[in-house]
Amino acid sequence: MNSLEVALHGTPSGLAATLFHVMRHPHLPKITRLGTVNDVDQIPPLIKTVLGQRNPESSILGSGPEWMDIWTHEDAILAGLRTFAEADHDTDWRTKADELIAYALMPWGRVSPREASNGTVFDDDADPIDCWLAAITDDAVIVGQKLFMRSAWEGALAYRKSQWDDNAAQRAADSARNGAHERLDAELASRH
Repeated sequence: MNSLEVALHGTPSGLAATLFHVMRHPHLPKITRLGTVNDVDQIPPLIKTVLGQRNPESSILGSGPEWMDIWTHEDAILAGLRTFAEADHDTDWRTKADELIAYALMPWGRVSPREASNGTVFDDDADPIDCWLAAITDDAVIVGQKLFMRSAWEGALAYRKSQWDDNAAQRAADSARNGAHERLDAELASRH
């Protein structure tokens, strides 16, 4: 899981801000300073610039996020994501969006052997990047990703602790995934 985080700090001329990329990863956690601005009003342009980068050495988005839980500076974040996507002519953003929505509450379904998803929730003439932006910020997609993230995390930790035993990783991931399914089923049942 990755996040953009802002640290505010006082300077003789006022309030400045530093933007950090924080990667929470069971094997390779990392914090990277992305830039500092001397005026907090310059945070949105910095965010847009940082997210829009496609250079493999400096891009923090890899092949593109699967979900974005946006707390602040939404316009700058979405503009940066749009710039990022527009620079990639090889990715089918519409297909990515359709799969994210189809497997919103079951994200493991996107990487497991599965049946093809049925159709789309987007208009036929909708812009593919708009569809992708809508999908990665969709509440159900965010909930599903957060709910099942622990299974990937626990699997990765078990893999490392077991000296790289695939079976140990799979057992830990399955256990966490089953717990997530139980929580999801209980939540859905409580709403009916």
